Amino acid sequence: MPQPQVSLMISAVGDSRNLACAIRGALGQLYENIEIIVVADRPAADELKAGAERLKVLPVDSKTSVPAAYNAAIKSAKGELIAYGDADTIFYPNHVAALAGAISAKPDCQAACGDLYRTHYQRTASTRHVRAKILSDELSPGRFGLCYANYVPLAGLCHRRELLENTGPFNESLARLFDWDMARRISFFSRIEHLETITGEILTDVNEVRQPAGGQEYLAEMLAVKTTRPPKPWPMMPDLSIIFIAPSMTPAACKALRQIWVWTYVPFEVYLPVSRDEHGSFAADLGNLIVLPMAPANPPPARVDEAIAACKGDYVALVPHDMPIGPLWLENAYNAIVECNQAGAAYMLGDSVSHPAAAVYRREELAKARLANPAMTIRQSIQQAGIELRKSDSAGPAWHCEQLIAEARACEREGDWTRAGEIYEEALRESPCIHLKTLAAGAFCNANIRMERALHLIKDVNARRPCAQSLFLEAKITRGIMGPGHALALLTRAEEELTWKG
Repeated sequence: MPQPQVSLMISAVGDSRNLACAIRGALGQLYENIEIIVVADRPAADELKAGAERLKVLPVDSKTSVPAAYNAAIKSAKGELIAYGDADTIFYPNHVAALAGAISAKPDCQAACGDLYRTHYQRTASTRHVRAKILSDELSPGRFGLCYANYVPLAGLCHRRELLENTGPFNESLARLFDWDMARRISFFSRIEHLETITGEILTDVNEVRQPAGGQEYLAEMLAVKTTRPPKPWPMMPDLSIIFIAPSMTPAACKALRQIWVWTYVPFEVYLPVSRDEHGSFAADLGNLIVLPMAPANPPPARVDEAIAACKGDYVALVPHDMPIGPLWLENAYNAIVECNQAGAAYMLGDSVSHPAAAVYRREELAKARLANPAMTIRQSIQQAGIELRKSDSAGPAWHCEQLIAEARACEREGDWTRAGEIYEEALRESPCIHLKTLAAGAFCNANIRMERALHLIKDVNARRPCAQSLFLEAKITRGIMGPGHALALLTRAEEELTWKG
């Protein structure tokens, strides 16, 4: 069976100091059917054209943004599969072969990503010295992981070209979060197969001053990413309609409404049934807001019924104006109803006393309940329809696992390594991945307890996917159990991992 052609696209706009390393890695790929496209501003582009016959070089203006460079490469690409990188990427020889192989091996797989070191180096006049190699966190909370943060470095991503027909091109208005935006949009249409294989490195000069996260521009980009809604249908991503229920849009209600955008990460639209007198008096800058002007005499249940009829989401959240909205205000209920896949169940957002109908429902069930008994209160019609309101203490295995990791991290910050290790062990029962095994082994080692268990965990990690951190950790645990001599070979392997690969 012939190999599908892969277009490996390297953006070198802005800073091309490490471009030679990226090109050496691209030219050294074991995969044969590969097209290498380099987008660079002049004079780097002119130098590349003169010296590299196997490269397709696209010269661009020096003011071209990185997402615009990738879009230019996509238009020029001929490959069935698309892979990415930049001037600060070191591609290992197996990079393209591993990613393309994962996609080709599974007909339902449209995207894959490998693990990458984040390599911190210090440049001198003649060479580069590696100061640290760190693997990024490898665990994402289920299919919604990319709604919350970018777990997929762009340089580790490969996908079928046809996906771009659904996602659209890179968002050229984003200066920093364009990679998260693209990976998030891909997750609406395909799962991203994670390979337990290190396929390259992302370089960072320790002497460079990096722009910290935060500030108004960063927050504006984050909001733009969170509210992006590619064209439907979304085979992998449920849609949520939020109905905000307020008698009138007082300053307190307007403030609560805005908190929805701050603390909601899954794809959503907000439906706001309000009096015609208040229409257009607030929140004009909020995306994904559908204002439904109502007659002033309409009672709240009737307003909600009109909003339900307008909703297009798979699920509907009823949110009273005085309900607290903050971190994780929605996740437990949303994840629970999506993962349980059981008819006749809704999951509460707050307590049943203060907010008796505040919950996440299946849209069809909620609409049917209200149509059957429009004269009743919302809670009464739900009960009459036999919809069970459940507490959402658990959000399903994947998201619960992420919550356990956050709890364990808090224990680590307090120095309670014993408790952190116990929590990681609990998370391992739900997701026995190498990332969690490394965390559990490290916690037990720092607590100096259950060292045999820690050694068993880290040996399994290094048998499957050794890296510098895990080899050092195994050496440390081995030294504590068996003495320094037994750890020497592991330290040598770890040192080899830390050498410069560019």
